[in-house]
Amino acid sequence: MKRHVQVPGIRQWAAEDFLELQSEPLKALDGFFEEYGPCIIRGCRATKNADETYNLTAGLVALEGTDAEGNRCFKVVPFSGMVGTPMPIYLTLANSPVKRQYVDGAIKPIAYEYYAAASVVKPENVPFLELKTNRRGAFVDVIQDSNHVFLTAEEREKLNNLAGYIHPKTHPASMIVFDDGETLQHKYDLSQQVTYEYTLEVSPSSLSFGAAEEVKGLSITSYRTKFVGGVSTGEKEQVDYTAVVNSGTDTFSIEDVAVTAKQNNTESQRSGSVLVTQEGSGKTITVSLSQAAGEVSWEYRFSINPAALNFANAAGSQNVTVVSDKQKKINGINSGNPVSVSFSSAVTSGSDAFSVDGNTVSATTNGTESQRNGTVRFTQAESDKTADVSLSQAAGEVTWEYTLSVNPESLSFETSGGTRDVSVTSYKRKYINGSYTGEQVNVGCSSSVTGAGFSSSGTSITAGQNNTLSDRSGTVTFTQSESGKQASVSLNQSKGVEGWNYTFEVSPASLSFEAVGGTKQVSVTSYRRQTINGSETDVQENVGYSSSASGEGFSSNGTAVIAEENTNPFAHTGTVSYTQNNSGKTVSVSLYQDFSTVTLKISYSAVQHIHAPFYWEAAGASGELNPNEEYVSITVELGGELLLEPNCADCEIHFLDDYGQIPVGAGGDFPSSVDFKNYRYSEDDGVQSGTIELGYYMAETIKLTIR
Repeated sequence: MKRHVQVPGIRQWAAEDFLELQSEPLKALDGFFEEYGPCIIRGCRATKNADETYNLTAGLVALEGTDAEGNRCFKVVPFSGMVGTPMPIYLTLANSPVKRQYVDGAIKPIAYEYYAAASVVKPENVPFLELKTNRRGAFVDVIQDSNHVFLTAEEREKLNNLAGYIHPKTHPASMIVFDDGETLQHKYDLSQQVTYEYTLEVSPSSLSFGAAEEVKGLSITSYRTKFVGGVSTGEKEQVDYTAVVNSGTDTFSIEDVAVTAKQNNTESQRSGSVLVTQEGSGKTITVSLSQAAGEVSWEYRFSINPAALNFANAAGSQNVTVVSDKQKKINGINSGNPVSVSFSSAVTSGSDAFSVDGNTVSATTNGTESQRNGTVRFTQAESDKTADVSLSQAAGEVTWEYTLSVNPESLSFETSGGTRDVSVTSYKRKYINGSYTGEQVNVGCSSSVTGAGFSSSGTSITAGQNNTLSDRSGTVTFTQSESGKQASVSLNQSKGVEGWNYTFEVSPASLSFEAVGGTKQVSVTSYRRQTINGSETDVQENVGYSSSASGEGFSSNGTAVIAEENTNPFAHTGTVSYTQNNSGKTVSVSLYQDFSTVTLKISYSAVQHIHAPFYWEAAGASGELNPNEEYVSITVELGGELLLEPNCADCEIHFLDDYGQIPVGAGGDFPSSVDFKNYRYSEDDGVQSGTIELGYYMAETIKLTIR
């Protein structure tokens, strides 16, 4: 797994680096639990309610499903818990995008929140985790199933087979080796037998200590002489030994050759011993130990607590704690428990109000409005130590008992909000010297509200409409004006209802193209805005759309509308339809393309002849006539007839003369307002005849007939 490092210098971090750092531990976590399949990691415990429903605690679960891109995945996700639900519950993997505006202004996802979606209906064709009341399916269960055992059956069989091993009953002497390297056989070969003579000496043989803590030393000599076959080699070897306190361990201790005696805080002499044992030989020497008794003294203690007693105006008694004892000390250290010492007590002032018996001080009822005072003196018998306790008693007192309650203690509101009333009980009762007088007085109170969307006025509580996507909660606290007592009403309101308002506009509403064709753009506005309870929020999302074109020669691509060249002598019309995704809203743009036109040039003269009827047709946008001539000159007799017979409906007819002048007048069947500069032939016109005058100064006329 990749682990990023930082070496001296300034590293340029990229967003991909942080996504990578995030993915590595999540990959390990998800991969670990994927080995065991869907399971409960933590929480998800069920508690049965009185109505046979269950409450489920929140927790963590491992689930299989698909990610935000539709790919198979396995993830560890949270479960939010449930209240008042039937069982079992089925958990599936779900996600929701977290969106934010990017630098380019678009609203895009910044994260996907994965969570466990709960349902009481068993999913079909979708992986799920079933939650039951017994919490089966937890991780501690799946790691102990047949597929995830920690010890295989084969390994167990090997261990069980070891039970058949039997240790031999005897061993040859040559196989037994001692710590010194010699075998058992060699040790019993007398000619080579090695023996040792051991020596152990300790001085002094006894130690005496005073009552105070004290340390004294011992001198210990420990060695052995080697013999081979009974003959001394003269070699001496130091031999280890142990020195321990074998009696009086609560008093004495030893470290190496130093013996320590703890301080004797008793009245008796103490004794003990040190046992020195030589290794190998087992020789022992005992050193006796003794310690003197401690010095005895007594310390007296005498105190009274408390040093002052305060009484209410009513009669009553109070006890004081009297500590009267003496402590035995040995060597200045406490010995044993303190011993009680008797004491006496007497009222030295205020005897008309107070009395004392042992450690109990009593006061009679104070029927006055003034405080009463006194003193009690305590005296220790053996030491004559004294201690005084000051006494006081309050005058007669008027008290009030305050009561504050509210009903009901909780309110629930619908999403739309509303106003509810509660009943508030607030009063005080008068007491004199603790006795109720029968007087009850109402006490005012104020209210305060916590929680967004809630307000209060007197005993009325109002919840505004919840325009959020979360349940709201709050509290109204009533505070009694004099006592400060408080009573609360918990508030809850359901979350708002989410919806979307779709906007879809296309501009302009129509496009016109020339006969040569071309491409034009439209402006498409397509988005949706979130609503909560019918009111729009600031959340806006772009919405995709599709387009389709109809009509000869027209097509569309996104916001582009394309018109092919129109070679026909009639106009093309069509429509581009735009349809918004999700909403299905449709907006249409009407399309128009001009037709191809031709221009006819007329030459006229005084030549006394007329051509045969001339038939013409449009030859495309060039405006040429058949045969392939740029212009066709037609000579007619003055006053003669020119017959034109178009082969199409809605063809335009343009006339020009050799002098660059257009027809300036018309008569006959033609209306006087006709403009032959741009005259459109129509099949509906039938046959029209008449005369037109060419030029401003020509007297000649040409008779024109159009069929």
